[in-house]
Amino acid sequence: EPKPGLNLYVMDLSQPSRAVMLFCAVNKIPYNKVHLDSAKRELRSKEFAKVNPNKQVPAMVDDGFKLFESHTIMRYLQQSRG
Repeated sequence: EPKPGLNLYVMDLSQPSRAVMLFCAVNKIPYNKVHLDSAKRELRSKEFAKVNPNKQVPAMVDDGFKLFESHTIMRYLQQSRG
């Protein structure tokens, strides 16, 4: 469930998702993990499409600011939290 602040929409088996989570861990960036379940087809939900119209993980919402693509997310976090 999304909360105020930094929300990362991820799947544990996704290498790009793991890269962003590792980046946050190494840089001590707190975040709320919003885990998407592929078995429940949560990537295809209308709710997630509002976060990422490409319906892929990882995706990020930082107090209303949305990004997707792991490299873009890490660059943003480095610049905004670095």
